Order: sequence, then C-alpha cells, then structure tokens
Amino acid sequence: MGRPLSDGLPYIGLPTNWFRLPENRILRAKLGDKALLIWTDLYLSCFEINGYYKAVTEDDVAVLADEHKCSENFIGQVMHFLAQRSLVDATLLHSDKVVTSRDIQLTFQEAVKSRGKTREIEVREGYWLLSKKETRPFIKLCSEKDFFGKNGGYCGKNGSYCGKNEGFFSRKEKKGKERKRKENTRLTAAKYPTGAEFQELSQKGKRLAKYPVGLKPGRRYKSQSISQRGEAIRRLYEEICGGVLSPQPKVTDKQLDLIRMGTLGGYRMADYRAVFEAVGESSFLRGSNGKWRATFEWFITPEKMKKVLDGRYRDYARQKYPAKSGAKDAERNGSFDTDEFFEAALAVSYRNMGYSEDESKRLAAMSGALGN
Repeated sequence: MGRPLSDGLPYIGLPTNWFRLPENRILRAKLGDKALLIWTDLYLSCFEINGYYKAVTEDDVAVLADEHKCSENFIGQVMHFLAQRSLVDATLLHSDKVVTSRDIQLTFQEAVKSRGKTREIEVREGYWLLSKKETRPFIKLCSEKDFFGKNGGYCGKNGSYCGKNEGFFSRKEKKGKERKRKENTRLTAAKYPTGAEFQELSQKGKRLAKYPVGLKPGRRYKSQSISQRGEAIRRLYEEICGGVLSPQPKVTDKQLDLIRMGTLGGYRMADYRAVFEAVGESSFLRGSNGKWRATFEWFITPEKMKKVLDGRYRDYARQKYPAKSGAKDAERNGSFDTDEFFEAALAVSYRNMGYSEDESKRLAAMSGALGN
C-alpha cells in the first residue's frame, strides 16, 4: 500500500503562554472567547491530518459554526482577523482556502524530527512557507505534479480497496433509499398502532384523547389518502342512509379528522358499512322521537362507532334496559345514551339515597365531569 506524503501528528503541545500571546489576547478582546476557541481548534487541526496545514472547505466552516454555536459569518470574521494579523498565511488562505503559517510549519518540523532520521518527510512545495535555510534536511519539497503523481500510488495501489468499498457504499445507499421509501409509505401501508403506541399518538393529536376506540392490531388498509377514504365513506353513507337521514354533500376537514382517528383505531370500510346499516335496527337513530336523528358526523365519531357496533342503540337493547323517571325525560329530549342521560340517571340514584333534588343534580354533574 502506498502512503500519503503528509503525516499527521497524533499529539501536539500548545505553548504554555498560548492564552497570553499578544495576538491571541487581541483576538479575544475584539471577538470574544469563542473566537479564541475557534482559532485554537483550527491551529490543532492543522497538525491532525496533513501535519502542517488544513484545507478549510465550506463544509468545514459549517461544521465549525455548528460545533461552536455561532454563524458562518462569525467564522469568516475570525479567519479575516487571523490573516490580517499574520497568524495564518493570508495568500494561501484567500487563494486555496488553506490554513497554515511559518510557526505551524516550524512546530511540525520539530515534531517529526525523529521520523526524519529513518526516512524523508515529503511536503507540498506550494504550501511550504519556510525558506531553504529554515527547512531541515529530512524535509523533501515536492512540486504539485510530483506530489499528486506520488500520491497517485496511494489512490492507484489502493484502487482495489476503493473498488471493494464501492460495493459497500452502494449497498449502504440502497438501504438508505429503501428506509426512506418505507418511511414515506408508513401512513398508507403501516400496521395499526397498539397499546402504548396508540396512547402516544393520542397525546400528540389535538383530539385523539377524546375518542378512545377499540384497537384492532395487525389490520391493514389499502393505500389511499384520507380524503379519498373520506369520500368513499360518504358515498357509502348516502347509499345506505340517503333516504332516511340527512344527506351529506361533502366531507369537511373536521370529519376527515374523525375518519383519520377511526383509521388509526383499526376501523375498516366493513365497520363503517355495519355502522350505517345499524340505522335499520334502531328507531332512535332514525329519529323516532321527532327531535333528533343521527348524522354522518355522529356516525363516524370513533366512540359512537364503538357503541353502535356493540349494539347499544338497537331497539331490543333499549327494551332490555328501559329508562326510569329522569332518564326517560332525557330520552324524550333526544339525548339517549349521552352525558345528559347518565347525569339524569345518577341524579335519580342520589335522590333515592336521600339527597335533595338540587344536591342530586350537582353530584351527578360532578360525577359526569370526573368520568369524562
């Protein structure tokens, strides 16, 4: 395997008076502590990879700004100060976006002195700032052509290495695309959430918590948008209930939200059909009292759907559990099996326990609120 011409240093010591150096103190006074920290980061990174310089790309600037919690413009101000005060070479910084200086290269020479006893240390002539007199004998200057030519062995000899990794990166890219595709189709082809997952969704939604529904884990629905699903449910309602209940010309945003909650709860088109067909078995839903009858929005509310599918509104079920006194009044007022109905029933129970009528109503209202 060919080796790179520049050798990075795993360790470099800062001068003991680093924070008291005149130029560093001026940088700190003018631009603040963060500027001095950025300069320290750049200074050390010059030794990390190439040994005596660092090429600063736009990505490097973005990473520096993110790491030090500042803007990219602030990084530019720091760079400008460094070049203006000759802490870095201004020519290389502006022409090649390279951070280096004579001080950095002198330090590099001293650090690789032991390596120079066994081999030559090759450096780029275009980036080397030290004079021939200052340059140690083990430092070999390579022209741009020689530099890239010799390094070509690094890339060329390692061509098989790159080739092998090409397949690795190709597979990795395919996996990333497949993961994104699955994420994009999660809403249209995902298993319905169960248990704690649904509770988490309920907390995030604005209204999910108000409509607890029975979950049917493992069910899937066809790939269609909520608006398409809502329109299909509306047409089904018109087909079954059109001649009995109020027509529904279009689906509103509020109704789409209810359908979305029902879908997350596991309700399929067959469930909606069963709910609409329940009108034929319930005189209450058809509006037999003459004051109230079910509507499209009422039907698609998840908690109402659960009660309809449980048979709570069938005529025989109402005969099995006849209402008494105050509860009868609630039923006659068109609010059977609603909060008012239960409050009326509770009020009757409290009166039977010896409470006054006003006290019974107050206790029933409190119990209803706690139940909700």
